Amino acid sequence: MPIKDQISALLRSASIDIFGISMPILSGNWTNQDTGMPQIMEKELALTLPEPLPNTPAIEWVAPLAGIAQKIDPADSSSLYSFRTTMNKPSGEFLKEKGILLTIFPTVYLRLSRLYIHLLESDEALNLDPVAQAAQAQGVAIRPVPRYFFYSGDPEFGVSGRLYSGDEMNMGQKMTVYDQQGFPIDPLAVASIFSAILKEYSILKKRPLGTPPVVDDMQISRIANLEIEEGANKIRIWITTPGGTPYSGEHLIGLTPSEPKADGVFFADSNASSIQIAPVSEEYLEEERKGLWIGPTTSGILGDTFTLPPLPGRIILPRDHFNLMAVSLNTYLLGEIPFPQKKYRINPVIRTNETLEFLVDGNDILGAISTCLSGEPGESL
Repeated sequence: MPIKDQISALLRSASIDIFGISMPILSGNWTNQDTGMPQIMEKELALTLPEPLPNTPAIEWVAPLAGIAQKIDPADSSSLYSFRTTMNKPSGEFLKEKGILLTIFPTVYLRLSRLYIHLLESDEALNLDPVAQAAQAQGVAIRPVPRYFFYSGDPEFGVSGRLYSGDEMNMGQKMTVYDQQGFPIDPLAVASIFSAILKEYSILKKRPLGTPPVVDDMQISRIANLEIEEGANKIRIWITTPGGTPYSGEHLIGLTPSEPKADGVFFADSNASSIQIAPVSEEYLEEERKGLWIGPTTSGILGDTFTLPPLPGRIILPRDHFNLMAVSLNTYLLGEIPFPQKKYRINPVIRTNETLEFLVDGNDILGAISTCLSGEPGESL
């Protein structure tokens, strides 16, 4: 057989595995038993596996992507078993549990981020401004992209070291997902997007060598549809402050609190295309409104409106997820002023969207001084 035919046959049988661990190869299953479906822990944005029936094999998690597994024990003072990244629970508390932390390989994460952008966030549909376009060009998606998967439980029974997609974790309790910044992601949304990616690019599915990819009735597709009622609201939004504590949702419209209620966790209203700052009213003054900004935690681009990216027509997600940051500039920059100082203190004015003209040399400075001295006295910008 000619060498080119041998190479062609190798590529057909080995598929994308031939490119090694740098490719975002996704497992169609998240547990070692196809029928072993997890249960939802809505308040914690987590999935948990049921206890096995008597005389039946235990249901355990498998790696969704290739990465490094690290045993975590917060009680152990050595750096070998400690978190190297701060993980935030939806409540704003730091994750301090025993378990196994799966960190997705950097190259896999970067390619997965660009898959999110290419498949779900095309610039033509979003009409992005230049700053957001530049962020996308750097591989920064609007949606949070999973970087860390944490499996709670006794780490002594888990695995550590390099894992490939579909490898068993030997862990059977709770699983939570976090983005690059350690912020939580709804695992149902991750399952939804991974399923959409595999249906669009089936070559990325983990499978036995030499077998064709089968993307019908994948377990992650069934996980994505867990307890999703017909017509149910499917866009979940977690809102944080710059310090990582959950935001109450005050003065934001287009949101519905999650049920059961969890701090900082909301659903986008069924007909909402954006999350906006509430209009000015007698109780909500213009100065206060101008100081509240929102935007995705991924790019950090803030404004008075966050537009929910429309999905391409061929893509259907049973569940979606966004992480937003809400910043009250007055409180964030000036701090909380206690009473009675608040009554008598004159705060500096926080100006936004002002044009700055840089004075780059002595001539510019002298010219500006001359302009100031020649003008009429009085305050001006």
